[in-house]
Amino acid sequence: MAISTLKSNKDYLISKLNQYGSHVSNDKVHYNCCFCNSSDAMSIKEESDGTYTYKCFSIGCGEHGDIINLVMEKENVDTKEAIKMLCNEFGINNEVIHQSNAKEGSREVSEKPKNEEKDYTNFILQAHKNIGKTDYLINRGFSKETIDKYKLGYIPNYSFRSKNGNDVSYGDAIIIPYPGENYYILRWINPPKDIAKYKKLSGKEPLFNLKKIKPGIEPIFITEGQLDCLSLIQIGATCIGLNGVGGINKLIKLLKKNKEQHRPFIICLDEDGPGKDAKEKLIKKLNELNVYYYVFDFPKDIEGVKDPNDLLAKNKNKLIELVDAATDEALKEFKEFKIKQNLNKIYGNYTYDEKKNILFKIIEGEKDGEPTVDYIPIYDGDLRIIGTTVNIDTDIENIVLKSKMIFEAKKEVEKGILLGSTNKFTEVLNNEKGFRIKPNKRTQSDIQNYIYDQYAGLEKDRILAEKYTTEKIGFIKSDKFDIDTFVYPDSAITLGDNLYYIENGMYNNIFKSKGTVDEWIENILKPSLASDNMKIMLLGTFASILIEPLGAHENFIIELSGNTGTSKTTALNVCASVFGEPTKYITDWRTTSTAAISKASEINVFPLMLDDTKKCDDKKIISSLVYSLSSGRDKARSDVTGKAREVKTFKNITLTCGEVPLHDYLTEGRGALSRFIALEGGALEKSNQNKLIADQLNINTHKYYGTIGFKFVEWLVKKLKDIDFMSMTNDLYLTYMQQLPQKVDADNEMAQRRCNHVALLKITGYVLESFLGQDYFNYEELINDLVKEINQNSKEADVIEAAYIGVMEYCTKNSISFYKEGEENDCGIITERPNTIGQFKDNLYMFYSKTDLYKIIEEYGDATDILRNFRDRGYLVVNKGSNHFAKSVAKLTDKKVKRMYVINPGPYQEAIEKEKELEEQNNQETNNFQETFDDMEIPF
Repeated sequence: MAISTLKSNKDYLISKLNQYGSHVSNDKVHYNCCFCNSSDAMSIKEESDGTYTYKCFSIGCGEHGDIINLVMEKENVDTKEAIKMLCNEFGINNEVIHQSNAKEGSREVSEKPKNEEKDYTNFILQAHKNIGKTDYLINRGFSKETIDKYKLGYIPNYSFRSKNGNDVSYGDAIIIPYPGENYYILRWINPPKDIAKYKKLSGKEPLFNLKKIKPGIEPIFITEGQLDCLSLIQIGATCIGLNGVGGINKLIKLLKKNKEQHRPFIICLDEDGPGKDAKEKLIKKLNELNVYYYVFDFPKDIEGVKDPNDLLAKNKNKLIELVDAATDEALKEFKEFKIKQNLNKIYGNYTYDEKKNILFKIIEGEKDGEPTVDYIPIYDGDLRIIGTTVNIDTDIENIVLKSKMIFEAKKEVEKGILLGSTNKFTEVLNNEKGFRIKPNKRTQSDIQNYIYDQYAGLEKDRILAEKYTTEKIGFIKSDKFDIDTFVYPDSAITLGDNLYYIENGMYNNIFKSKGTVDEWIENILKPSLASDNMKIMLLGTFASILIEPLGAHENFIIELSGNTGTSKTTALNVCASVFGEPTKYITDWRTTSTAAISKASEINVFPLMLDDTKKCDDKKIISSLVYSLSSGRDKARSDVTGKAREVKTFKNITLTCGEVPLHDYLTEGRGALSRFIALEGGALEKSNQNKLIADQLNINTHKYYGTIGFKFVEWLVKKLKDIDFMSMTNDLYLTYMQQLPQKVDADNEMAQRRCNHVALLKITGYVLESFLGQDYFNYEELINDLVKEINQNSKEADVIEAAYIGVMEYCTKNSISFYKEGEENDCGIITERPNTIGQFKDNLYMFYSKTDLYKIIEEYGDATDILRNFRDRGYLVVNKGSNHFAKSVAKLTDKKVKRMYVINPGPYQEAIEKEKELEEQNNQETNNFQETFDDMEIPF
């Protein structure tokens, strides 16, 4: 028959394995796995019924089955389609495959093999439909998302047929399917005391969740029960469930099949009597295999906690905290464990003399009938392969070499170069990587052969752990490499999916850390709380990371302005200390627009910090830079060939400071004003006491930096997997977005838009309270005060523009007070007349006296300050290169040169033209509508 023919032919199975990438190894017995790519991990076995099956013994894989299962998995088809495909491929008659009257839940084949297992899919799905009838799992701390994802089910008053033929029931039951398996277990909700809580299916019980564990480096937690395992999975951990002592034996059997341990285990068994006995047995067996493990400690201060699910139900945050701590410690210890394990392993005929620090090639020979051994020095130092990397940006695979020469060196070199041409190999290692290989062809060839032997040996023994790298920072997603994580700009750190920042990345030396979180809080955060403006700047620093995960509508800028001595740069130092050393992290305004946008794009989600606007050589770039930074993208440009360049994009907040408020530099009108939050008055009022505080803060920011930022990002990445927390956070953020604009004047459009930015700051306060364990910022009151200030400041934000319009309206209405070109007599002289205050020449209004101009603008504020802003915005025309307010011009009356105060009417006239265009456009639209309306047939 078709099915038995397919399953009993070993050649058929080998053929399909080869098609999917599994090929026999050098030992002629094992195969590399086509599911997890582990070498020498898969084997083929003839079963007692004559069928052939495959199985991968890698702990991160475990795939197994017959040829039909293989095709089903690889082609994502059902049983019927898999059989049909195989029969067509191998020319087997398949007329009897279909069965028209198949019963629900049975296999759709006419021939049912003896070992064919029952399909429980329909039963599991039906039980899942009932889950809303019980709140048992919700009360045990499980989220709706977890219940739905793992198809947990419920059956009221479940009964079964006992061995003696009677129907038996112990009440309501929970159905727990095994992920990736055709298996489930039943858990009675409230069974009698002498009855076991669990009822298993007949047949072999697999390890819970084993099939769903992806290859990686993060620890694998080992729990006793299924609900404990799901409890840890829900908070982002990787976990398997043993399901009793039998599970220990299964795990040990798997470990014996694996030659190398690639990730640490964390033992998290129950704290009751049976759990402690199982823990003792598991530890003993792991020690015998020299397998690394870490023992999870349950809290002693929470009553009634004996397993992970107890802790999830009673205190989820405590469970997350303990799991995070155990993960960090296990990874740290496991790394040291692996280093010691593989410290002196060298493949091939080579040896390293540690005292002489020389690598030798061993040449075995014979002389006069006696064996001889010669040691030929090939390298001055220790040269080892310590890993491989794949750059997900370029798809280039690298081999990581470590050498102990005069100094320690660790370099990534392209695999193709190391194992390719000897000339290229030597050129790259010497000239680009600095490995100092002697210029001798034989020696160069020996070293290359040595590296090849090490690579081949490490791969065969599966010691080489591949990691991914990228030049990008922040939230990274790649469907090709199955990556969805956050990249922190430190090549020694991964926050998930085994993805690291590149070794030679330009930000490795900026995002460094020094000191502890507690030291930063005590020495930097707490002294900064004396300043509301500094607190808002700090909220903005952390808020920058939240823009992307919360889907904030736009980037924005927080600017701190004030007189000299009000600790503005100190505030920026405090903010920079969150992520790195301030002197390296902060950029000053002595930069170009291109450089600033490039850095914003490179650091991506991290805040950009620009110090002291007065250092900007070209003030004209400030306005366009504000637009680009707040929109999160550069303006479209072309390269020298005219081809459009790739537009740089980013999602972050810019923090900046200067003596002059940022809005004084803007030339793009009201739209740009709504893109930033203006904080005036500096960080600390100017005083001797505050100077001491600022000086100490500046010292402390160079002692304690970077740690708090990394810990926050690390915590946030884990929280993003906490569906309950993120759902509540998103709901709160949307609520703030709706509520805050209602606290400002309805007609204050600028304040309304700025409140969207403030909503992000407020939700950041909420998130930081959860992260730090308390509300250091008093963020509710802080944000309320900020909203009031924004409402008032937004009304005053256009004071310079209003003053300019006031001057222009005065000049237009009182044009008789200005001499004009064309009024000259025959001698070319204009006769002087009383009450004349200036002249109109070259389309410019020129005041003879500063006093007359001051009379007009004094009602808008400080006249000197307004004139300075007029000059910076281009409203006032001055001598080239001058910092004064006047320009030297010849008088129309006597041709003598005089210093005048020259007003440029250009921006005013452009604004009027725009208003006219808009009015004409509106009138045209009205006329078009009227014409359409007139042509309509009125239905009454």
